Amino acid sequence: MAQQLSILGIDDETVILESIRKILGAEGFAVRTSPDAESGLVALRAQPPDIALIDLKLPRVSGMELLEIIRTEFPRVAVIMMTGYSTLENAVAALHSGAFDFLPKPFTFEELLGVVQRAERLVTLRGEMRVPDSPEDAGRVYRLGLCAWTRVERDDTALVGVTNLCQRIIGQIMRLEWFILDDQVQQGGRLAELAAADQLRHPVWAALSGRVLERNHEVETDPSLLNRDPWGRGWLVRISPENLTSELANLRPV
Repeated sequence: MAQQLSILGIDDETVILESIRKILGAEGFAVRTSPDAESGLVALRAQPPDIALIDLKLPRVSGMELLEIIRTEFPRVAVIMMTGYSTLENAVAALHSGAFDFLPKPFTFEELLGVVQRAERLVTLRGEMRVPDSPEDAGRVYRLGLCAWTRVERDDTALVGVTNLCQRIIGQIMRLEWFILDDQVQQGGRLAELAAADQLRHPVWAALSGRVLERNHEVETDPSLLNRDPWGRGWLVRISPENLTSELANLRPV
């Protein structure tokens, strides 16, 4: 499947473009690269790729500005924002603006391959599903990008988990590893990491900031719950949200 998909990398750092060409080219993708948004836009209009890897901080025209153009002109391109010079707020803003995912720099071989594989699977799923299927109480559920969700409960706590689209993209989930320091999570920060049957590891970004009140130990002992019941018993953590009103504005209703 990888041989049928094309990738466009846009970054003003030569070493990043060389890494994209070398790593993804070796995996069978057709890779093109551009050093700035202007030449990248020319390449996009000449032949839209399946997946675009775009640095957030580009000279003259920023990555966010380019993302807005792509969402208007090429809505089927899966955009991954590279966020080496950004804050978490910038990464969250990119997801809100329609990016599929973000890739912090510097990145490892496994991190690059993992995010591109998720985007590859999104491309193949788009004929069936553009946004996650809705849970029964969809009016109370919000999502960060396409993968992370949160539901504010009646006691003002919030549950956080991964959508059914995310688990379909990742595939069979074999193991869960927490990335929680001092029982605090930050919106857009790494909440956990999922190890899939294909040996790749996939980050889960926190949909809200807050203090972790409870971890779902059931998914630790039985990670398949994330595949079988992602909206229900497969929730990950319960938190006491901070800055709830402002952070909900960064999310989209499911």
